[in-house]
Amino acid sequence: MPALESVTEKPSQFITSTHYTDFPESTLQTDRYAVLDTIGAGIGACRTEAGRNILHCKSETEEGGCSMLGKKKKSTLLEADFINSSLCQVLDFDDM
Repeated sequence: MPALESVTEKPSQFITSTHYTDFPESTLQTDRYAVLDTIGAGIGACRTEAGRNILHCKSETEEGGCSMLGKKKKSTLLEADFINSSLCQVLDFDDM
């Protein structure tokens, strides 16, 4: 089995040497659409029963600096990541 360094070296070099201007406008436009679609799905999910259940996962004692969809209070990175990513999947119909 190859060493971890050799497995990750090429992708790491590609990622660190790639710039925004390297992508064609059509790719960037598709990416913008995907980001807006994901955020919209997460916001829409806040009004569903599943979304409300996810939002109730928020600990009332944990405070942090990370925003969550559908909540005014901020939370820890781990908690906000879990809630936001879960919300974004509720109404995502994988249209790609």
